[in-house]
Amino acid sequence: MRLEDFKAAFEYAKDRMNSKRKELNRINVYPVADGDTGTNMSYTISYAIDSTSSFLDYGDFFKQVARNVLIGARGNSGSLFSQVIKELCLHVWDKAELSAESLFNAFESANIKMRKILQDPQEGTIITVVKMANEAVSKMRLKDLSVNEFLECYTKEAKKALLRTPEFLSVLKSNGVVDSGAQGFVYFIESLTMALRGERESLVDEEDVLESHHHGAEDLVFRYCTEFVAKNVSLDSSLLKTYLYSKGDSIIFIEDEDLTKVHIHTNFPEEVFRYVSNGGDLIFTKKQDMQKQVALNQKVQIYVVGLSRMYYATFEKAGFFNFIEEGELQKKVEVMDEKNSLLLPASESALRKIRKMIFPYLETSSRSEILFANNGRLAVDSVEELRNAMNNGFKNASFEIQASTFSDFLVILERVLKEDEASFMSLYSSRFLEENENLQIENLINGRIEFSVSFVEEQIVPYYAVIEL
Repeated sequence: MRLEDFKAAFEYAKDRMNSKRKELNRINVYPVADGDTGTNMSYTISYAIDSTSSFLDYGDFFKQVARNVLIGARGNSGSLFSQVIKELCLHVWDKAELSAESLFNAFESANIKMRKILQDPQEGTIITVVKMANEAVSKMRLKDLSVNEFLECYTKEAKKALLRTPEFLSVLKSNGVVDSGAQGFVYFIESLTMALRGERESLVDEEDVLESHHHGAEDLVFRYCTEFVAKNVSLDSSLLKTYLYSKGDSIIFIEDEDLTKVHIHTNFPEEVFRYVSNGGDLIFTKKQDMQKQVALNQKVQIYVVGLSRMYYATFEKAGFFNFIEEGELQKKVEVMDEKNSLLLPASESALRKIRKMIFPYLETSSRSEILFANNGRLAVDSVEELRNAMNNGFKNASFEIQASTFSDFLVILERVLKEDEASFMSLYSSRFLEENENLQIENLINGRIEFSVSFVEEQIVPYYAVIEL
């Protein structure tokens, strides 16, 4: 099998993982029922592939994906999943023809790496499925199997192992679900298999399933899902691990050449960031309030109505996972629990329809109003939308400006901060950026707006600014 075919299969797997993200979010109950496993796994593979130049030859493409997937890995599930993707890439990039043995070696290496990076490897998750599937196929005569035959067998064994995950984790059994991260892995392997045998299905977002499974927010010992990627870390690895173990749990610690990636659940995210920044260059940080996520999911199901599909990923990052198209509104409402559901219209037309129904809703009529009302971040694609939201009285909120190129980013921020255009241009000139590739700056403009901007390897991370009003 050629690398060209395997690359096409990877791209199909990326698209299919995205179509399955809602289902994976719904069954996410371990280690925390924060409903984001599907989003994190989809983001991880999408970032790895989409941030890699399509103009590279096939070998260089897989080498670059192996590096990018570490930077783009999100959450517990995404961090573990990244090791599967990385090892597959590293075991195939230099092969003129792929073999069953090279793929098996990749899964064996991924099994070892995943268990090594975990603070406390827990059976009943993706690591169990990979281990069991590896053990089953290792008994076969791999030399006699084609790549397609090997993946068919591996997918079959992975599905068997998936069904056994509730045997290891009581929380899965009590909720009647399998492990969501393990299910995501099975979808990935199954997608590769389908693509290579030419049986691709038409991909659409899964239907919303209106029941959910959750623990209470009171079960959380550590509140923030915290992640960082640092470059050129000079801190001793064992000392850094000891420090992290003293600050939280659910720790995943990955070292790869000049990069260090960490996932941790902690009550002290800013302290962790400061500690690491004393011995390395932080190029990505994230903290997510799991208590808020779990509480929202437990108390009420929020449905965004009339939102364009192109904004689903942005809203999922802000904590919204349920979407209803305007044309499906009446049918959906008929089967929803009125006491535990809330509708958020994302357009004027959706608001008009909802007003005619006897159903709980908020008086929102745009993307910006929904996100500001939830104190989320707004990915604005126009200054007009931003100004409308500000003029409507939304204060004490944060929003995010994103752009794929620096020139687009500059145009938006110039107009937002036009009173300070001269100082802004002198500080953030393209020439200044060219001389400082890994720039991280925080500044206060006239005591009004605090904003931070991160620029990391132009072709990998889009330009963005988080602005606090």
